[in-house]
Amino acid sequence: MVLAFVLAAWVAFTFSFTPLRTSHDEWWQLKTGQYISEHGLPENDIFTYTADHLAWHNHEWLTQLGMWSIYRAGESTGLGGWRAVILLKSLIIVLAFAGFGWLVARRMDAPIWAALAAALAAALARRTFYPRPPVVSYLLLALLLWMLIEWRAGRLRPWLLALLVPLFGLWANLHGGWMAGLVVIGAFWADAVWRVVASRIGGEPLRPAKLALVQLTLLGLGCLLATLVNPYGYHLFALPARVMSDPYLIARIGEMLPPDWRWVWVLEGVILLAAAVAARPVRPVGLVATAALLIALHFGLRASANPWLHTAVALPLFAVAIARTRREGWAAHLLLVCFFGYQGIHHVRHLPLMAVVMLPTLAWTLEGWAGAFERAWRARLPQATRIIGLLAVFTLVALALYWTFSTRERPSTMERNLILAGGQPWQPAVHSTASVPPPIPSQLPQGTFLIDEYPRKAVDLLIRADLPAPLWNGGNYAGYLIWRLSPERYKVFTDNRYDIYGGLVIREEHMVLAGVTADQIEQARREHGDEAVQGVRTWDQILDHWNVQTLFLPVGAKVNRHLSAGGWERVWEDFKFNVWVRDTPENRAAIEKARSLTKPNPWLARLR
Repeated sequence: MVLAFVLAAWVAFTFSFTPLRTSHDEWWQLKTGQYISEHGLPENDIFTYTADHLAWHNHEWLTQLGMWSIYRAGESTGLGGWRAVILLKSLIIVLAFAGFGWLVARRMDAPIWAALAAALAAALARRTFYPRPPVVSYLLLALLLWMLIEWRAGRLRPWLLALLVPLFGLWANLHGGWMAGLVVIGAFWADAVWRVVASRIGGEPLRPAKLALVQLTLLGLGCLLATLVNPYGYHLFALPARVMSDPYLIARIGEMLPPDWRWVWVLEGVILLAAAVAARPVRPVGLVATAALLIALHFGLRASANPWLHTAVALPLFAVAIARTRREGWAAHLLLVCFFGYQGIHHVRHLPLMAVVMLPTLAWTLEGWAGAFERAWRARLPQATRIIGLLAVFTLVALALYWTFSTRERPSTMERNLILAGGQPWQPAVHSTASVPPPIPSQLPQGTFLIDEYPRKAVDLLIRADLPAPLWNGGNYAGYLIWRLSPERYKVFTDNRYDIYGGLVIREEHMVLAGVTADQIEQARREHGDEAVQGVRTWDQILDHWNVQTLFLPVGAKVNRHLSAGGWERVWEDFKFNVWVRDTPENRAAIEKARSLTKPNPWLARLR
């Protein structure tokens, strides 16, 4: 058991102890923690000039403050600020998955299956293991679920559930995942209602079932009220609506889209595993038939990218698998796995919640299948128990080695671990100039280079040349700009904090990046009618409206091809970003200064 959970912990740690790569949200989270530490909680948005009139109900403020404290401690001790933050995040991930699996295993006859389930859950959740506040919710959700499982089985005294009330009060200041916690309580409450109904129908004593229902009702109300103990009160309840109410926004937030099954193949593996444990074959004929079923399911799931089809296949399989566990509270687990399974299949950011909720079910169903196999073969194969146990250990070892050293992705997870352990907080990227030609001619050398993922040098130029404000930027790369520039030097146009302003300027952001012209708007009007272009403006009208003086653009943005003729001067170019300044007499001195500071690119490392 110890070896199995060491391997499970290794899998979780390996996936999470990796350098920063392409995500930008960590930077503004850390900058927010710094601002709160120095100035207190801001009332309005402080980082953008487009939303500085809006109230900022920050549901993550306490975690951000903690991140900043850890970062400062890492800097002062020589460990490195980001390494300290990522190390703490990795330990939280280990506790949320391997630790939760160990707690589940303590009540199982064959703990190895809980270790394997923990490793599978960590692999399922790995794509969002960023050093951001949601990791706190993964741990708290696991703790909540374990306490309710223990209580439902009669192994936890009811008065200990009262500890969840202050936990929810803390959770509401750490991250908005407390809403998922209320869903968990609601599922166990529904299970308690089912117990009352089943007891009445079956003629069993009603008192225990009614008492459990009362306890959960009081717990739910107490936890709900505890979430109001935050600086913003009831306003936190409205945050999801600011995002979910805008279909245009939802369709364009990467983490809200369905996962790409080319990269989260573990999701398909979990669905196929659910099919296998639902069938629970033990005889050769059943094993062959199940193998054929899994092959058919594989090609069926891959034949379509429609998440509704995947949901229609997965949820019934999950339901049958759970029903076969015959565990206490199976109704609660059925509701939870179906709810979070739907969320994970439709939104990649919810895969970790799905993984945490499914971990006990995976462990129990795997143990049940192994037990059925053992009973069926015990007479013919006396060593069946040992063989099955060795097979589980072999599977866990094989998966741990594969996920650690596999070169399916470059670099491998282990190589990324070593990059961070060596002191590099963010991972360089390999860039080939032949892969994605820019929309305008480039003055850079051609070839394959090792480059920074974050615009360190471009921001250096922005600061040294004192380029004029307002600054325009896109949201997907705004986090690093906030870290270096906002609010002290420049406020940004937008970023990814959609819980503050929803879709306030995202359409304008996309119109500028796409370089939308008057001719394109007129063509869209002719093809789709006036409503299709209502409120749509051209790229230059948007920049004029906001009086933008400096543009910070990805090199691939189509608007780059319009700027030279539109009165803009390019003062910086690298393999990821261009910086443009509006060519006016007032800006001429800043343009000349920027040109004098722009030198050849010695920081670019050509790959031989």
